[in-house]
Amino acid sequence: MIHLLLVMAKVVERIILRKMTKYVELEDIQYGSRKNRSTHDAFKQMSEFIEYSKGMKVGMVTMDVEGGFDKVGIDCLSTVLAQRGYPEDLVRWMRRSACGRSTRLRFNGRTSKTYYINKGVPQGSPLSPFLFGVYVADVFKPRIQTRLNFRRMVSSYVDDGGILVATPDIESTKEGLVECWEDCNKVAKSRGMGFSSNKMDWIGFSEESWGTLRVGEEDLKEVKEIRILGYRMDKKRSMGVHMEYWLDRGIGVKRRIAALGRRFRSHGGLGARECVRLVQGVYMPTVYYGLEFVGKNKKLIKEIQTNLNDTLRSTFRSPLKYANKILMAETGTVPTQIEGRYRERKSYGRHLKYKYGGNLLWFGCIAEKWKDDRLKEEMQWSNKNLLKRPKVRIAHTKEAAIKEHTERWEEGPGQEVWVYSDGSKRNSEVERRG
Repeated sequence: MIHLLLVMAKVVERIILRKMTKYVELEDIQYGSRKNRSTHDAFKQMSEFIEYSKGMKVGMVTMDVEGGFDKVGIDCLSTVLAQRGYPEDLVRWMRRSACGRSTRLRFNGRTSKTYYINKGVPQGSPLSPFLFGVYVADVFKPRIQTRLNFRRMVSSYVDDGGILVATPDIESTKEGLVECWEDCNKVAKSRGMGFSSNKMDWIGFSEESWGTLRVGEEDLKEVKEIRILGYRMDKKRSMGVHMEYWLDRGIGVKRRIAALGRRFRSHGGLGARECVRLVQGVYMPTVYYGLEFVGKNKKLIKEIQTNLNDTLRSTFRSPLKYANKILMAETGTVPTQIEGRYRERKSYGRHLKYKYGGNLLWFGCIAEKWKDDRLKEEMQWSNKNLLKRPKVRIAHTKEAAIKEHTERWEEGPGQEVWVYSDGSKRNSEVERRG
């Protein structure tokens, strides 16, 4: 259940969270609900392991902790926090905040009785993801092992985990995956948790078939493509399936934007600028998700540009050249420039900022391929500041607006452009001041 929590309670929990983070550092391989650690960083670490192990038989198992926040034992969590060196007052505060909670349900104007909840940590709390990360830290230990003809790593994002093993042959890789999974599962059971069999997948990165994998009491069939935190890879380590998926999602977004335009444009509720903002704020992040890992593939980039052009035509219901003019008039830029700025910022800027897992042997093997001495992080942004673009004001006649315009200018130079609908021009005094 997702609980609606008091805003002030969240503020207090945020303060406690800042205090807690000063006393302990989670593992480098733990991502999610942590500052500056996104799905990008988690997938980057996994993809670097795969890239570094090229030439070997690499296998991967993805798993999900069953139950999640509801399975957190408060007594066990208190012991773990104390062992990690948390002050006693913070541990007591955590216990009081997690225990003795109550809730009521309201449906069709009717309110239920009060239910007292003493299970796990609450959903929606700023503190819960961090406490969960501490609770499962031993479950998702790095378990990094590198020796001759054997490499292994475990990575996690909140309650999602991934095991990667690389050996010279398929059978040894499968044995390494099972052994590591059993170790993780043993620790999880000691914490009252387990892994959901319905959310487990596995894949072997080679062209041949790897058969089934016996995990616990389940026989998992190998999948042709695996999903990791929204990213997708096939057996050939290609990200083409990833872009195909998100381009399909982008088509759905495009249709919704076009439908909004047809519905509200005639009523003055959705103009060109609003359409542009929807394209930039909703469509482009959808089709560009994970672009930093596929940006070197010119074919995929061309497909994205084609979809972007189709979206502009559909959104403005006009030829592409005319849509470009609308975009230029509204934001001072054109689609190719939007795509260029967005792609460069994600592809290069985020790779330059990647810094986790520096103690791993395979750290940086992908970043080296993106290295370009001509590009610097501060150069990825456009010189145009769209937030400071001139404000366009429209007046019916020059005589009616010239006084207001003059008074505004005397208050201090502002970035305003006045347009008179009767076709008149500014007089010399206003022209000189403006």
